[in-house]
Amino acid sequence: HEYFFQEPAGFMYQANAGNIVLASSLTPYAVNDVYYIQGAIELVPTRFHANVNQLPDGFRQHNWAIYADQSMRITGAKFLSDSWQYLPEETVSSYELANDSIYGPEVRSMWTLVGIVDGGPPCSIDWEKWNNNHTSTTKPTKLKFTQTTTSKTEISNTNEDQYTVGANFKTDNDNFNFGLETKFSDSYKNTVTTSTTIKNEITKTYELNEESQELGYFLYSVPTMTRYTYQVYPWWDDGLDYPVPNTLQYRFVVSGASLINKSREISTFPFLIEEPNDSNLVSWKHGKRPFHDQALMDSGLDPACHTSPSWANSNPGDVSTFDEISDSTTEFEHKISYSVDASFSGTKPEVFEIEGSAGVEVSYSSSTKCETELGTLLEVNLENLTEASLGVNIKGYTVDPYWFRPEDWDWWFYDSLGDERPWYIAYMVQNVRDELNLISPAADEKVRGSGKLFSWSAAGFEPEEYQLFLSTSPHISPSSTIKRYYTGTSTEFYVPDLPSAPEKLYWKVKAVTDKGDIVRSEARALIIENEEINQETTNELKAYPYPNPGSGNGIHLFIDTKEVGEILVRIHSVDGILVYQSVINHSSEGIQTYDIPQLNLSRGLYIVEVIINNKRAVKKLAVL
Repeated sequence: HEYFFQEPAGFMYQANAGNIVLASSLTPYAVNDVYYIQGAIELVPTRFHANVNQLPDGFRQHNWAIYADQSMRITGAKFLSDSWQYLPEETVSSYELANDSIYGPEVRSMWTLVGIVDGGPPCSIDWEKWNNNHTSTTKPTKLKFTQTTTSKTEISNTNEDQYTVGANFKTDNDNFNFGLETKFSDSYKNTVTTSTTIKNEITKTYELNEESQELGYFLYSVPTMTRYTYQVYPWWDDGLDYPVPNTLQYRFVVSGASLINKSREISTFPFLIEEPNDSNLVSWKHGKRPFHDQALMDSGLDPACHTSPSWANSNPGDVSTFDEISDSTTEFEHKISYSVDASFSGTKPEVFEIEGSAGVEVSYSSSTKCETELGTLLEVNLENLTEASLGVNIKGYTVDPYWFRPEDWDWWFYDSLGDERPWYIAYMVQNVRDELNLISPAADEKVRGSGKLFSWSAAGFEPEEYQLFLSTSPHISPSSTIKRYYTGTSTEFYVPDLPSAPEKLYWKVKAVTDKGDIVRSEARALIIENEEINQETTNELKAYPYPNPGSGNGIHLFIDTKEVGEILVRIHSVDGILVYQSVINHSSEGIQTYDIPQLNLSRGLYIVEVIINNKRAVKKLAVL
């Protein structure tokens, strides 16, 4: 039945009616005189006019009744319903949603924050002298995103099509209250929604100049919205001559996207740089960036470049790339929305200027999957730094670029960003060319999983603490770190049980200096060889000194053997010098613990030898 309503009295009149008869073999099966029937709506793409490139220009609605028939088979009856015709003359796009000065701050809810950058790499510059000695196009430093056929630097956004309520009308008769939001829009979205992916290359180069030195940047992806309009026609109107009043349906599609940079004062969160051009770059150092510093300490994250870019007087600066991070794709999902209601006071984007009989409220929302793929040619460039006399205030320095990626850690700056998870490229400055060199084990040395002594040396700084990392990758990150050991100020550390997998590991040492700076060594590879253990021999005698590493003042000796008698205990230095010898009476088989006090061993590596009845066990002891 089709009805219309006469205003203002709200009288209802029947306009059209029809009967549906099912074949007796297809009628529903009754269970205790109850028919269990489910209803569903299907929208089928349909071509109403032959002059629209032979493509569908609307949808035909099918109403389904799904049930069990008399033979207890699941079947369905399809009924032809309303027609939805696309109105091309009503299509509207908004290309300026990035302009918050026109539409007000409310429009920012449609933006997706994909990246944060400290700006160009920091350096202390005498800008008057620099500008007098260089052309306006020559910048001291820059962060450059490079596009090549093999290295991608782009932002990818995937958005779902969205549908609003087309109209919502009521009558004075409480028995007839039609909510077309449920009848039309939800069904429409659930049956014909598609996903659209838009990719944009990052072309912005973050260069250092006098003005930009005071700024950091937020990188946003901003959609281009297009509104498509459909008119609903009744099921009996094959010629599409009689549109149903108040049934315009609006489909919102993200038809494009652009990348924009919004500058922020470098002194604000998350940058927190008070004096970006300080002569010693103090504000860029670890001690002055507490949030960054704590995140690096907690996560163990390495700089993103293979070697930190550096510059020294009379030598040109380096160009370093993000070439160590092999997995350079980062992604997150973010819900974006925009709403215009009766209380909205800003300028409404044209794409949202639609009317429904229930009022002016229009809303859009989408769950956007944002993916960033940064290739190896993301460059930190200091090559224009050549001579201090040309305007550089410092004789030499090292700057470490860090890439805080969402998949690596729940970084501190996410607390203020809701569900957005952008990456962040930040810089930390070292003013002294400190050195931290690895000694043992050698590069690609083959080691067994029973234990290994690691050693290194340092020059140019006073250490507060060393950290030894075992990792699956030369680039240290939380996801690649297997073990991390805090060794105090000792440059040696004995790892009693190396992991048996993977076969190739990397080790690296980081130091925190007395000034709060972080100094790093190179990363060295280890080849893990899994030795076959002779259980029969091993079970005859087991001996373990502990604590290991120890302080050298004394140890406990754990002995497990079936032998009975005198046990000879000897401790040698790695040079073969006997530093301790004693005989212990092991009166019964099994496990015993013996104390060896007051050894007074100096720092280094020792060999503990235990002998009983021609059975021998040897263990390494590290003294810190």
